[in-house]
Amino acid sequence: MKATTLFSRALLSANTKPICGVTAKPLFGTISRKYCERKELPEIRKSYNDLKNFVRERFKPNFLIQQEHVFPVNQTDLSQIDIYGFDYDYTLAEYSDDMQIFIYQTASNILCKKYKFPADIMKEKYNPDFCVRGLHYDIKRGLMMKIDERHIVQLDTVFHGRRKLNSEEALRQLETVHIPKEVMDRSCFRGSEVLQQLTDIFSLPEMCLLANVVEYFTSKSIKFDPTKVFQMVERSVREVHTDGYLFREVTANVERYLRKCCLVPLITKLEEDKKKLFLLTNSPYPCVSVGMRHMLGEFWREAFEVIIVEANKPNFFDQRPQPFKTLQFQDCRYKSVSWDTINELKKGEIYCEGSSGELMKLMGWDNRQVMYFGDQIYADLETPNLSSGWSTCAVIHELKHEIDIMNSPGFYRSVVWVQTLERLIDRAQVHQDAESRQLVRDWLIERKNVKADLKNVFNKNFGSVFRTSLQGSYFSSRLCRVADIYTSSVMNLCKYGPDKIFFPPRGSLPHEQLVSVGYRHDGFDAALETALKTLDFLKYRMTETPTEIDTWQYNVCSGV
Repeated sequence: MKATTLFSRALLSANTKPICGVTAKPLFGTISRKYCERKELPEIRKSYNDLKNFVRERFKPNFLIQQEHVFPVNQTDLSQIDIYGFDYDYTLAEYSDDMQIFIYQTASNILCKKYKFPADIMKEKYNPDFCVRGLHYDIKRGLMMKIDERHIVQLDTVFHGRRKLNSEEALRQLETVHIPKEVMDRSCFRGSEVLQQLTDIFSLPEMCLLANVVEYFTSKSIKFDPTKVFQMVERSVREVHTDGYLFREVTANVERYLRKCCLVPLITKLEEDKKKLFLLTNSPYPCVSVGMRHMLGEFWREAFEVIIVEANKPNFFDQRPQPFKTLQFQDCRYKSVSWDTINELKKGEIYCEGSSGELMKLMGWDNRQVMYFGDQIYADLETPNLSSGWSTCAVIHELKHEIDIMNSPGFYRSVVWVQTLERLIDRAQVHQDAESRQLVRDWLIERKNVKADLKNVFNKNFGSVFRTSLQGSYFSSRLCRVADIYTSSVMNLCKYGPDKIFFPPRGSLPHEQLVSVGYRHDGFDAALETALKTLDFLKYRMTETPTEIDTWQYNVCSGV
């Protein structure tokens, strides 16, 4: 008989019970209440020690997560997708980390030189390890924080400037840990007066600059209005884009920020698969042209059926029709726009503004045939997916870093050990004597410490982009609401054929017993069976016959 989980034999022999005609193997082991009641506490301690040694020294999954994988949220059949649309920044254009440094430094200079903030702020450096994408900023209080999918502030992630508040201080300032839905809904749009979510990679320099400015004012005992500081920092970062600083920098140093010809394999494959491509971006044409020539070649425009710049997303996806304008060129240089009525969209021409409805009508495309790739949850993915019915793919570059960590032995062993502790605690709670209660308290402290370590390996201040202590982050909950698939790079599409069907993992509810879980496969089962046979208490316990069975679910991918 195979061991399906860590507790299949370690705690007690496992019974199987037919469910809907199927014999179900327990995902986490089973144990009888009667058996627990008549066993001594040392047995539970021995189980703890044996299991801890096994997890630390011998546990190893049979597979690792692939960085280049495409992860499905909804079932997606690529044979039904004929039209591929792409955003530009951080989708087709995968900038180097130097981009964040440049944005931060330039915005800091604007803030101090144009808006007269103290010049010493320009001496503060950009720290790429300070924050992660998807955080929220309390505009009125000047607090940065992480919020989970149930709108609960994670009190161990509340910062004022670069100083982390303890839980009591954070709760005192916030007054509540729950954020109302209407506030959360408004936080994703620029112009919110209470809470602002910082969702794209361009937000990282803004978050770091906000923290440094608040820290500077606080350390110098300078009184300031948090709302005004937020508005001026936000304006300074925006001007890096709108006033041409970023365009001039990328144009002058394109090889510093983008890899040459990096898109050729992807575009070649999609053309061979007979897919139609379009480019839809908010960026201005001169910036797009410089980058695309570098990444795809001089004749990059020939790869796309339609090219739309300055699209004004997410308003582009409104159902109201909005006419396109044609960019006009003289001597291959962008000169002005045409105000003529556009009755057809021609390949090789460059268009601006417009709307998704006009795009579908003029090209004769069906919404159900379209998949759009973007990195920004709200501007790129939400409206086309929920309102227009486009399939969507989120490009989340942080996946590479997080998957590297998840594949490390220290990480996956800690995850297994946290879940093992939770099952041991659950069983030890059967006993109500003082010694058992103390044991449970000790294990709860150990669990808390291990979970803190798991958080810190991603980012010591805010943890994983995708998770909080108990569940998914607000960022990941929105991601899974509006993306059909997600991946770390558009180049990962090269691995899959044109008729690939992506199947999401089967989700499970707490009352469900048949679930699909990570690390549950033949290699893992066999390794556990061999290892657990060496445990001294196994033989003795195999002779016992449980009378009441409690079955636990085990999901190694949850609760980090």
